[in-house]
Amino acid sequence: MAKIVVFGTLDTKGAVHQFLAERIRRQGHEVLLVDAGLRGRAQVVADLDRGEVLRRAGREEGEFAGDPKQAAALMGKALGVVLLQLFLEKRLDGVISAGGRLGMQVAVEALSGLPFGVPCVLATQVPDAVAGLVQSGKDVALFSCLVEPAGLNRIVRPVLARAASALCGMVEFGAVARWMADRPLIVASRFGHSQFGFERAQRILERAGYDVVLFTGKRAGGRVMESVIASGLVTGVLDLSTADVADAVVGGFLEAGALRLEAAGRCGIAAVVAPGGVDAVSLERGNIPSDFEGRLMLDQGGKTLLMRSSPSECREIGLLMAARINRYLGPVTVCLPTRGVSGLSGAGQPFQDQKADRILFETLESHLRKGVRVLRVKTTSEDAPFVETCVLALLENIRRHARDSEMLRGVAFFKNSSGVVIRELARLLEPLAFTEGEWVRPAGGEAEGLYCVVQGSLEVLLGEERLERLGAGQRYGERELVFGRTRPVQLRALENCEVLFLECGEFQRFCEKHPELEEAIADTLKKGGWRD
Repeated sequence: MAKIVVFGTLDTKGAVHQFLAERIRRQGHEVLLVDAGLRGRAQVVADLDRGEVLRRAGREEGEFAGDPKQAAALMGKALGVVLLQLFLEKRLDGVISAGGRLGMQVAVEALSGLPFGVPCVLATQVPDAVAGLVQSGKDVALFSCLVEPAGLNRIVRPVLARAASALCGMVEFGAVARWMADRPLIVASRFGHSQFGFERAQRILERAGYDVVLFTGKRAGGRVMESVIASGLVTGVLDLSTADVADAVVGGFLEAGALRLEAAGRCGIAAVVAPGGVDAVSLERGNIPSDFEGRLMLDQGGKTLLMRSSPSECREIGLLMAARINRYLGPVTVCLPTRGVSGLSGAGQPFQDQKADRILFETLESHLRKGVRVLRVKTTSEDAPFVETCVLALLENIRRHARDSEMLRGVAFFKNSSGVVIRELARLLEPLAFTEGEWVRPAGGEAEGLYCVVQGSLEVLLGEERLERLGAGQRYGERELVFGRTRPVQLRALENCEVLFLECGEFQRFCEKHPELEEAIADTLKKGGWRD
């Protein structure tokens, strides 16, 4: 049984939405009827009335005075808060609504925060009112009505019946699709003449057991990709075309919005990012700001001109990209194509500007947080070797993500932590490498914390006495995370080994932000579930 929200302006279209709710219930699904009315009393009884919707979003009905469009925007935003909360609580599988222009304005605001993968059905006589929502990457199906769906007449009723049946089919298929999905998904952005490199990349990823979806072009491509990532369906992101970031910084007309480079960070999945295509800002012919007069431009035909980004603009692009990448919770690698961020800026090409590229790379690299790996590749971003290097880096990040999570889950008081906590903790792990016989922690060493052996082995010594030998997958220092050093032990590599280290001070600061960990630690203390 799916959980479906039927929402609408029940003060004017109560019978319409009650009809939708009844049709869906007849097909065996659970319905939450929500009032998003703007004016008077609801014509039918809602499961969630207008006042409750506003209260859950921290709003009051008194704010509705004034222009109907402003009221629609306010109600839509409030309803969006409620829908997103229902989705996060796994109490939302699909959404349906019917209405005219004001009703669709409510729908656009309300559905804009839902990720791709939540089926939404809208019945309206003004499909242009929701065109932006469809283009932004939401899972929206439109049922066009000849007249406004304000009553149950011979024209409206069949449209509503088809819309309700379609949504039921979507949620039922979605449950089956999730059950059948046996291959994890990777999304990738590409542009320009990198087709052959991406064909090679796609073959590598598919042989490794992944489904691959490519997104091309500026604006819509970036928006839709961000929406798909936010859905939680994605295992890894290969984001090699970030040209829409340049448009956002410089003022091009094909920017993808404020959420670009955000979803992968929030979801904590493995990613590879490159500044591909940021040398070219898209300008609209006949609408070029006077500030850009005299700049180097290429005529692309049609309504688009490409303008070369300047050194100062490249610095701003680098700062923006670094700020967003720094918020990524999962393993992320930045790949820099040192011979050109696109084919247009390669050797002898019209946009070649080594100074601008150098400033971009230096700014980006110097402002990235500790833990973000940077790879410099001596190709342009459109060359097949560059794409292949990025693919291999992504596969390594996916393996690292699984490894780090597994390591942390093995610690007694992390066992039941949320995925968000585990992902944030994984950012604090410092990778260390040691050669055979090297001290991992010598006598008198100050490095207190958790040591996780990734590869090789090390020994735990108390003076000359070996207390234990730790191999790959084993850990030392659970007590130290909580209490600091409890014994004057030393750690030494028995062979070449790799270790992940979580320092005590970092962990204590982390616990201040996540007090639920203190309860987990107290519970572990009671049960005596320590390794050391």
